[in-house]
Formats: sequence, structure tokens, C-alpha cells
Amino acid sequence: MTGVQTCALPISACGHIAQLLGNKIEGNSIVDYFSAGLLHDIGKLVLYKLDESLYNEAYIFSVKNNINSRQGEEEYFGINHTDVGYWIAEKWGLPSNLSFSIGFHHKPEVIKDPDGEKHAAIIQLADLVSNFSQMDFGTEFVHSIPKDESAWGILQQYNNDLEGMDFERFVMGIQDEVSEIQKIVQMMKS
Repeated sequence: MTGVQTCALPISACGHIAQLLGNKIEGNSIVDYFSAGLLHDIGKLVLYKLDESLYNEAYIFSVKNNINSRQGEEEYFGINHTDVGYWIAEKWGLPSNLSFSIGFHHKPEVIKDPDGEKHAAIIQLADLVSNFSQMDFGTEFVHSIPKDESAWGILQQYNNDLEGMDFERFVMGIQDEVSEIQKIVQMMKS
């Protein structure tokens, strides 16, 4: 399997989980969360293509120093993948919600637009579920647990059914669907 194929697996998983979460949270949403899940880490690909060796050093630095990948990217590139991704999304003229998902999926709470905030929060959770469901294939070193992320609190504000529910219980409720996504990703690996 090539490096590009290996990279595509967690991205695909995040896309599927993002659409699942969007549908669960918004009730069969027509919003295309799948595309946002696919594109959310496009800045990583750009940094990797810019300098593969330096990107690998940044990753190793992040793991060794127990920091998130964005901090490692900033240390080695002076910029992180979310900023690069947001810039690209803006240059491409992507819809604002998609740009917000790419640029702010690690910090949706800073977005002042309610739809953009919700969109980025769903992508943050999809990324977390993908990582915690061991569909990250070692591409991301996750340092936080879901309850520490802002996304869950944001989404509880927009959906009364989620209010008072803890994140772990929500994830347990979608475990069958996540397991199906895991099977698809495993087939892609073969």
C-alpha cells in the first residue's frame, strides 16, 4: 500500500463518521459533512508535500514532546495544518462552513458564525471518534479525551436531545454504525 493510500484511509473514515454524526445530530442532514471530513486535514497533505522529511521530523517531535501535531508543525514550519488548510479553502472559494471545518476543527469555539461553529464541531468529533476507534492508523497522536474538547458542548447547545448526555454515552449509541465504517476501512486496507 502506498503512502497516499495509507493517508486516505483515516481521511475516508473521518468523512464517513462526519456524515454519520451530522445525520444523528441534525436528523438526516442534507449538509455534506462527508466532504468536510475528507478535506479537514488537507493542510497536513500540503505541509507533507512541501517537505516530507521536515513533516516527519515535526511528527516525531510532537510524539516525543507529548504535544499535539499542530504544535509540532508550528515548531518546524512556523504554521500548522489548520491555518494552511483554511487559507487553501478560502483561495479555492469553498463555502464558509467547509472552510470553517477545515480551519477550525481543533477549535470550533472561536467561530462566531453559529452554522460554522456547529459544522467545525461535528468535524472535530468525527476526527476524535475516528482516532479513538483506532481508525487513525498511527497518523495522529491524540492527546486529549473527548470530554475535554469544546465540540461536544457546542453541539449540545444546538440539539436538545444531546443536552445532559455525556459524549461516551453518545458514542456507545452509534457504535454499530462506527463498527460498519471500521469494516469498510479494513476492506480498503486489503
